[in-house]
Amino acid sequence: MKKIVFTLVCIILSNIAFSQESANYSMTQLIIKFKPESNFDFKNCLIKQSFNIKGLDALNKELKVQSIKITGNKKKRDTYILHFKLKQDIYHLIKLYQDTDLFEYVEPNFIGNGGGKQGLLQTIPNDTYFSRQYGLYNDATFSLSPAVNDADIDMDLGWDIEQGDQSIIVAVLDSGVKLDHPELSGRIWTNSNETLNGIDDDNNGYIDDIGGWDFANIDNNPIDDHGHGTNVTGIVGANANNGIGYSGVDWNCKLMICKILDQNNSGSYSWWTDAIYYAVDNGAKVINMSVGGSGFSNSMQTAIDYAYDNGVTVVACMMNEDNNVTYYPAGYENTIAVGSTDANDERSSPFFWSLTSGSNYGSHIDVVAPGNYIYG
Repeated sequence: MKKIVFTLVCIILSNIAFSQESANYSMTQLIIKFKPESNFDFKNCLIKQSFNIKGLDALNKELKVQSIKITGNKKKRDTYILHFKLKQDIYHLIKLYQDTDLFEYVEPNFIGNGGGKQGLLQTIPNDTYFSRQYGLYNDATFSLSPAVNDADIDMDLGWDIEQGDQSIIVAVLDSGVKLDHPELSGRIWTNSNETLNGIDDDNNGYIDDIGGWDFANIDNNPIDDHGHGTNVTGIVGANANNGIGYSGVDWNCKLMICKILDQNNSGSYSWWTDAIYYAVDNGAKVINMSVGGSGFSNSMQTAIDYAYDNGVTVVACMMNEDNNVTYYPAGYENTIAVGSTDANDERSSPFFWSLTSGSNYGSHIDVVAPGNYIYG
């Protein structure tokens, strides 16, 4: 699902036999999750970069493991990223590590991409360009494509009932945000349990994460160096009825910024997974992921299930490759998978920006929403 300039779409098992060589993944990283009965020294691991398991430590040394980093659920401390000094045959390594019988699963650190490309009573806000937002209110006058009256999400009627609550936190997992954008003024979530002092005051594993976290660059400044995330965040929650710009769907929620895509609009699954745990543990009630990768990941599924079990809704895009390939996290059972429609209420195929594009489809789809010619 795409927006003009950029766009938002919304907006198996352990020991799996891998047949996902076509999926993109890191050639220098591997994700491992210990079985509950595995006896390893996690403190020694992080300090001395050793699990204190003779056979495993020897294997790590032989394969030139450069560093070991905890990932996933930091409360359980059972999942780690192994960073190798040199590029590896990852699927060969998966077999070597699985053969130790220490792990619940061993998998690549997959890489995915952002779903966007460059490119009654009625509450109608006074934002300058609201007339372009047919996805929110469609009166069939949209001029850039065929349009059908009421092929929209009826936000004019929804706003009659509810315009959002500042006690609700929506986490946007994307390329970051332009923090000083006037349409987002006063809306960015802040961590009240953290102080800018170089110390992890709230013991959540992130130092000085006052305004979210940059999982791509490992710092506390989730600034947008691509553009996709700012557009996505604005479509979710831009200030409305303020006489400028566009209107977000939610006028009052707090927006938690988790940067999981780099300047090239791509990111490792481990970044995505860590951000899901971060969002859940820091109070988000909704997580938006306008991203997707074609590799199935146990670790990301575990994170999605963690969100679900904690009452957090995860919304993800189907992606826009005009085929029925399943992308993740949309493909997991506990996400809401969103496909794109046009102003005429038909599946987006193609999008305005490419004749070979189109909203993905498949049996895992949950809902469709306007997603072509979406301004933000």
